Amino acid sequence: MDKDDPLQIARLIAQEIMTDHGRTPVERVLRRHSQSVRAWREQGWTWGQIAALLTKGSLRLKDDTAITERYLAAVFSRIRAKAKPPPHAGASPGSATDHPAAPSGVTKNRPVAAVSPAGKPRQPSPAQGQAIGKEQLRARMAAAAKARSDEI
Repeated sequence: MDKDDPLQIARLIAQEIMTDHGRTPVERVLRRHSQSVRAWREQGWTWGQIAALLTKGSLRLKDDTAITERYLAAVFSRIRAKAKPPPHAGASPGSATDHPAAPSGVTKNRPVAAVSPAGKPRQPSPAQGQAIGKEQLRARMAAAAKARSDEI
C-alpha cells in the first residue's frame, strides 16, 4: 500500500470502521487518522473534498449514508477541542480567571424580573443583562467564522 495515496488511506479508514467485533465509531477511527486529514487540509483540501474522498474509499456512516463535509468539520472541531488544554490551566475553580471581563463598550442592563407561569420569580439567565451593539456582534461573528475556517 502506498502511504501517500489518499484513496488508499481512505480505504484503510473505511476498513477500520467494520471489525470482527462490530462497528467502530467513525469519530474514533477518524481521530486515529487525524494526521492524514490534517495533512490534506494543509495541502489545501476542503472538507467537501476530503468527505468525497472518504466516500469514494467506501466510508459510510452508521445509517449507511455518505459522510458530509459538515459532519467531517464537526468531528475535527471536537477532536481539536479535546486536544487543547483547558483554558487557564492551573487556575483554581471559581477563580476570577474563569469569567473574563466584559469587552469595552458592553453595556450592562439590570435584569428584568421575570415571572414563570406558576407565578414564581425566575432567576435571570447568565446572558441577560449584557447587551452589545450590532457592530460588535458582526465583529464577533466574523472572528468566529474566520477561526472555524482556519481550523485544521
